Amino acid sequence: LIIYSFCVVTSFVLYVRLDYYFYDDQIPSKRNFLSCFTASQAPIVHADFGINIFYAVVFVIRLVASNSTLSFWLTMDTMADHVTLLPSLIMYILNRHLLAFQYARLVGLRFIVNTLIYCSIIRGEKYIRLFNLLIQIISVWLISAGFFQLIEGVGDFWLEEGLTSAGFISFHDCFYFLLITMSTVGYGDISPRTILGKFFIILFVVVAL
Repeated sequence: LIIYSFCVVTSFVLYVRLDYYFYDDQIPSKRNFLSCFTASQAPIVHADFGINIFYAVVFVIRLVASNSTLSFWLTMDTMADHVTLLPSLIMYILNRHLLAFQYARLVGLRFIVNTLIYCSIIRGEKYIRLFNLLIQIISVWLISAGFFQLIEGVGDFWLEEGLTSAGFISFHDCFYFLLITMSTVGYGDISPRTILGKFFIILFVVVAL
């Protein structure tokens, strides 16, 4: 639990660091979330690859230890593996890196509560429920920010002008935007540019409120 929780947090830190690298490296007018950069351009990619190797080992162990194959393939952790493991490994072999669905690793944040319980840092049912609620809110918030970043970066690809609506928006801007939206403040300095992004924000607001 401790190692897994550490890897989840480390994955998020690496994602944010790569996001900043990507944001600073690209020419603003040519930013595209689906653009790739080489591992040599960002050596931190090697650390991300090492974390993914750990996740691959855990995936195999979970698969072998699973009592129900169907339930295993439908768990949130397995779904996160689907969209992160194979793409990351392929990209690393090709000496490329893609941000894409790396934020999906944040589904593992719930193990932090189990780790805190295991280490006797939090005790009592009231505190455990409080921490569980807090972690769930943070997880939904961060994962939603990552998903919003992805769909804004992809753009409305089915439309003729879809690619022109695509643009790179940093993770911290997405995080900030969802916080302002969720708090009903709405400064208006950041807003969705794509149809998918607008529909996602509608859904997010309904669920968040």
